[in-house]
Amino acid sequence: MATNRFRSHFATATTGAAAAAFTNSENATDKIVVGMTISNITNIAQTASVYVHSNSESKLFSLVTDASIPAGGSLVPIGGDQKVVIEPGESINVNTSGALSCHVVVSTLEISDL
Repeated sequence: MATNRFRSHFATATTGAAAAAFTNSENATDKIVVGMTISNITNIAQTASVYVHSNSESKLFSLVTDASIPAGGSLVPIGGDQKVVIEPGESINVNTSGALSCHVVVSTLEISDL
């Protein structure tokens, strides 16, 4: 019987290469990203880019590129009607303009077979 469970995952975004903010490391478990918030924790504007790393294509696919986040503000690149399925081994990657400038919260629905 399949089980469903909501989970939250937390990360601090970095500059340079897009680092994984969330990775589906569980075999036989698909995860649906139902929400994602990137919050600027600095007192200056930042930009953020969000990517999905696909194993089947071995590359990053852009969801958001250089979106502006005002000082103390946030960006919600996934939520509302939009959902993203992350298969085992795939990840959501984030890159920001300032080092350690943004916190990332990814909310998922895990669907697994028992």
